[in-house]
Amino acid sequence: MDKANDWMLKEDRDLLSARRDEWRESWARTRSRGLLRFILIRYVLIWGGAQVGLEVILHFDLIHGGRAYYVYGGSAFALFVGMLLGLWVWQGNEKRYRVG
Repeated sequence: MDKANDWMLKEDRDLLSARRDEWRESWARTRSRGLLRFILIRYVLIWGGAQVGLEVILHFDLIHGGRAYYVYGGSAFALFVGMLLGLWVWQGNEKRYRVG
């Protein structure tokens, strides 16, 4: 890293190194909890849950009757996309962790 960033001030290189080390420690803790927990809690429950909430708000019209198929379909799609997004983020962080 020092060779690639030799144009930077030493303080800045040290700061980048400290941030990288802090991120590696944080990812090591997250990694120790496991892939399934990472995906289920962060992306399926939190991200997907927020999307399901938006689906309910946007497509569930109580005055003109509920269109449940929009809510169910959109909710299933949002949870599936949340799972895929969690896998994608996990793989990217794993690659970054192993390289650095």
